[in-house]
Amino acid sequence: MLRTLLLYASGQANETISYQQGWPKYFLDSGLFDCEPINLMTTSNIDKARNLFQALLKRKYDAIIILHSVFSNSCYLHGALLNLIKKNKAPKAYFIGNEYKLIPEKMDFCEQLPVRLFVTQKSDPQAQALYQNRLGCKAIGLPGAGLDANVFYPQQPYGDRPIDIGFRAYDEPLYFGHQERRSLASHFSPQEYRNLHLDISMNHDQRFSQTDYALFLNRCKAQLATEAGKDYMELDDKIRLKTNAFMTQHPNANIQDVQKAIFANMPQSPSGRSISGRNIEAAGTKTLQIMFEGHYSGYFQPNEHYLSVAKDFSNIDAVLEKFNDTTACQKIIENAYNVVTQKLTYPALGNCFYQELIKVI
Repeated sequence: MLRTLLLYASGQANETISYQQGWPKYFLDSGLFDCEPINLMTTSNIDKARNLFQALLKRKYDAIIILHSVFSNSCYLHGALLNLIKKNKAPKAYFIGNEYKLIPEKMDFCEQLPVRLFVTQKSDPQAQALYQNRLGCKAIGLPGAGLDANVFYPQQPYGDRPIDIGFRAYDEPLYFGHQERRSLASHFSPQEYRNLHLDISMNHDQRFSQTDYALFLNRCKAQLATEAGKDYMELDDKIRLKTNAFMTQHPNANIQDVQKAIFANMPQSPSGRSISGRNIEAAGTKTLQIMFEGHYSGYFQPNEHYLSVAKDFSNIDAVLEKFNDTTACQKIIENAYNVVTQKLTYPALGNCFYQELIKVI
């Protein structure tokens, strides 16, 4: 077992973000890691400094693991806390969170530590190389979330589920260059599909806790879904800042306006897309997924692991015809379930991380 100091931030503010709960739980339960956990969200700065100082005095660590939640929308490791970690000679591994904003700040954070193993959610080798060249450390790709099979598992047979198609999401920022979640949700309107029982919401107030989301999935025959992330990668946030400036000048602009003004002549870059925790959790509950065509980090293939919808909806009639074929749907469900239970559980992903971590210690 590796003796590790585990830094994370968990509290009411991120209780609906399942991977920010799932990764700490995995590390604390894993037989590969002997973890000393420090939750940077739940105590005062004085208490955090005291706890961290005592943890560093208590023992010598093989590695310090810094999870996504430490620096996602804001950084919980700064000032005296950061200095304590910087001075410790144990190798540091950092899981980057919200890999679409504050990238210059996160790169600076990594350099200060410094990081020896950088974990991105991007499967594109070119994206990993961008980080590796920028930071001068090993960069690996792992899905941002795994399957917690104790929470997300099939509880109700497919045929007994009362909701035909469900969805819970919120709009992507305009600087993503797309709003695919909104596009999917808008297409599947109750007025258009009166013969289907739909439960679709883009309202943030209608998101669920982990347990309630697992119950919701088990009430749905199918879920709408997309890949996570942007179509591009950048380490300087220029496109995000340029888009935000454009929206300040044109507050009524929509996604089409942004695409024309910002993205029309954008040079090609590595993909910023990846499989999401929502994809993995739906598959883990044996819920069919109706998704835009995509790569999904190489784990899901169209019409083998999900019903693939063209982004212009040109094949939607064929998709719905297949949705009405219960035998075909159940085969797709089983295929996706086998992938996530064999390759995408937290223990499976954690073992991949462990194998890479021991190479840099």
